[in-house]
Amino acid sequence: LKQDIKLPPYQRYFVWEDTQTKTLIKAFREKQFIPSITIGCREDENIIIDGQQRLTSILLSYLGIFPDRDKNAKKNSDDMFADNNDDNMDDDENNMIEWRFDKLTIKGRSKEEILENIKDDCYNSLKIEEINEDFWKDNFLGFSYIVPNGTNENEVTKFYSALFKNINIQGTS
Repeated sequence: LKQDIKLPPYQRYFVWEDTQTKTLIKAFREKQFIPSITIGCREDENIIIDGQQRLTSILLSYLGIFPDRDKNAKKNSDDMFADNNDDNMDDDENNMIEWRFDKLTIKGRSKEEILENIKDDCYNSLKIEEINEDFWKDNFLGFSYIVPNGTNENEVTKFYSALFKNINIQGTS
């Protein structure tokens, strides 16, 4: 919510299903192993190298919502037919395929503010039992923080790109 972690442009969109999100939260609740996220330092900012699906799922669980692909696809289709001017389309808000935690945190820095600034008709309620405010205070996701040796922009980009590919070689396409 502090917006101090950025997603680089090469990060894919949010692809997890609500069942994967619920499984992640269950793993937290049952104190199971959860792979850490990988954060990299680039030009005085923190970028997500690996873990965007987990971070987005955690934020969605905290907000108690989950994108509805069917409702959103229909809404996007209706909007396109209603107005063929692409300039009027707000991709950040209407295209659920682009859901990532950075798109949510742009809408606010608190749970209440984000929920106020999203369109309710494109989301379903995400009901997960036994989650309360203490759950969020008592559970943590580990992370690795990587600082590359080089400072040359191209070298750093190649380093993180190779690292991302190696980490995600068997990830969900």
